[in-house]
Amino acid sequence: MQNLVTIIIPTFNRAETLPKTLKSVQNQSHQNWECLVIDDGSEDQTEKILQEFLKDNRFRFLKRPEDRKKGAATCRNIGLENAQGDYIQFLDSDDLLAPNKLEVQLIALQENNAHLATCKWGVLRSGSGEVHIYDKLPTYHEFEDGIRLFDAFGYYFTYFPPHVYLASREVIEKSGYWNEELTLNDDGDYFSKVIFNSGRVIFCAATHVLYRRGGGERISSDYSEYGIQSFIQSWSSIDERIRENYDISNHIFVRQARRNLYSKIADKHPQLVERHQDFFDKRMSTIEYFLRKANAKIKGYL
Repeated sequence: MQNLVTIIIPTFNRAETLPKTLKSVQNQSHQNWECLVIDDGSEDQTEKILQEFLKDNRFRFLKRPEDRKKGAATCRNIGLENAQGDYIQFLDSDDLLAPNKLEVQLIALQENNAHLATCKWGVLRSGSGEVHIYDKLPTYHEFEDGIRLFDAFGYYFTYFPPHVYLASREVIEKSGYWNEELTLNDDGDYFSKVIFNSGRVIFCAATHVLYRRGGGERISSDYSEYGIQSFIQSWSSIDERIRENYDISNHIFVRQARRNLYSKIADKHPQLVERHQDFFDKRMSTIEYFLRKANAKIKGYL
């Protein structure tokens, strides 16, 4: 199994967590990979720390040019522009891959002639180092097409973090680049394209990834007024993609997103709610929300 995997890691002031992330790459049982670390203008010891890893020529360190827009999406696009792999793995600079992650998913994709694989995921708590793997989620099985996965996301109030996925280069090229204008839900926007371009989605139960929580803001975080508008733009785009691909309007996953945002900003940003009334008018009803949530709790997903 000689397929080259390109691992793309955007980073900004993550000197404290980056070494463990890179070690999780270096420890992969599938050793045919290249790892592109794209710095978004860090002012800490990121570059110094990377020097030790750059002794392994599979690591490459790139800096976002000053004339490129700052942000995680831009850094990921720079990674895609320089990627040489047959498969693409996105990874944030404070998250971790299980040692067999690439190997297990590559085997599954090739055996099933598929283009997108997922796996289990869990949480790594900063500070305590506590790890919790979610062993039972409604997304933990194969889906014949993207809308079935979105159904599970919407009905059971769950999601996948980006590094769960391993995608073929073919699907990534069909999906294009990340939207650099988005500062909130840029990953949801991008992976909706990947999922809809992939057809069948293969689930790999024998591996997992860890998502770090409690370690400060990520470079993609922005809950400013601009960020909220970005969130609305991204979900409007996802809604449009679902209509184009499956002829479904205001899918439950989109309705849930509308409701979640409304509950967070209605009191603090009433002017934004009024400005985007058309968006929020289509949110999930209170009754529907609590019925879905109760169902998910009964089934053990929350």
